[in-house]
Amino acid sequence: MEGAQGLPSGQAHCSSPGYVNECQRYPGRLCGHKCENTLGSYLCSCSVGFRLSADGRSCEDINECSSSPCSQECANVYGSYQCYCRRGYQLSDVDGVTCEGADAPVAEGEAPPSLAATQRHSF
Repeated sequence: MEGAQGLPSGQAHCSSPGYVNECQRYPGRLCGHKCENTLGSYLCSCSVGFRLSADGRSCEDINECSSSPCSQECANVYGSYQCYCRRGYQLSDVDGVTCEGADAPVAEGEAPPSLAATQRHSF
């Protein structure tokens, strides 16, 4: 069934009387990252590397390192993560998360050597 302006029932056209686009009316004030206008309201969403907070408006950084994406060392950075390799290893040019080249293998229980290679992952 169609509404008065040829749209499905329950949908208003942006020029309909009483239509309010909250995202345009209050830019940057409703949502932390992205605002999507909906009929009679709006929805917030987040950029890749973030998740919507419990308040439904702000975004919080996801700790990608908690899922162990790197073969040796991982550092969570705002909206992304960085992989590091221990001395004697280097990051693979293929995937940027695997450390290769065991010039100086590390024995279990040894103090961690300095980090030699790094790869920042951006989304």
